[in-house]
Amino acid sequence: MQKPAAEVEITDDLLRRLLRDQAPAFADESIELVAAGWDNEVHRLGDRHAIRIPRRSVAAPLVINEQRWLPVLEPHVPLPIPAPLVIGGPGHGFPWGWSIVPWYEGEPVGASPGTVAMAEQLGHFLVALHQPGPDDAPANPFRGGPLCERDERVQRDLTLHLRGLLPDETLTAIRDRWAALIETAPFTSPPVWIHGDLHPNNVLLADGDLSAVIDFGDLTAGDPATDYLMGWMTFDAPERAVFRRTLQADDATWNRGQAWALLLSLVFAAHGEDDPGMFSIGQAGIRRVLDDVVA
Repeated sequence: MQKPAAEVEITDDLLRRLLRDQAPAFADESIELVAAGWDNEVHRLGDRHAIRIPRRSVAAPLVINEQRWLPVLEPHVPLPIPAPLVIGGPGHGFPWGWSIVPWYEGEPVGASPGTVAMAEQLGHFLVALHQPGPDDAPANPFRGGPLCERDERVQRDLTLHLRGLLPDETLTAIRDRWAALIETAPFTSPPVWIHGDLHPNNVLLADGDLSAVIDFGDLTAGDPATDYLMGWMTFDAPERAVFRRTLQADDATWNRGQAWALLLSLVFAAHGEDDPGMFSIGQAGIRRVLDDVVA
């Protein structure tokens, strides 16, 4: 599975023109592309800021959601999040909104196993974030909902995208574990704020501590178990136990978190053809899920 092509070419010249028109105080800062995901690009802007800008139309409303809600959430969470400092708009042929956000030092957690300190820090962050969401929280059909709605995606990845990338016995074990996990009791409480895409590339680490949580494009309100997937995508069993204690997660919520971890790990593994780093993260997440037990 390959990353979709950008719908708009984002060049340094385009960014410089947008800055001169809409954020002239930043117009002379250096610009360096540091990340190009499926939906957005991040360009470092000088030493202390970054530009977050959509590369596909599907991401345009997600940037608006970040602009609307991250300033609301920022005062309530114990780790930095990229609330926008400048909100930009269309111009010079670029059709969507964009943001200037703080630059956070650190590297993505990635495939490195997490520590007890990281488990506690992330757990406290999620406890603070997972507060009741408002009626007008952003809708997201892909995050925070019932596991049964994700079954088709899991079966498609197993059938179409992962054959040849994972051994057949691993694929069979994944099917069996997924079938058990989607029988977990569903989330029936009022929806809470969730990050929605809390994987190891969206959590930054500096000097052994978490330095920021980034990329809130999938922000929505729903089942908090969606964000528990880091328990398996990052932490081995001892650290995962600390993570769970910090969250005070009941069995059903924990099992749904394990299901979300398996689902997103499969997505990461399916990118093995063009992104070895993502494949390594996905493979580690799958291994941890299969080695764990259902609560």
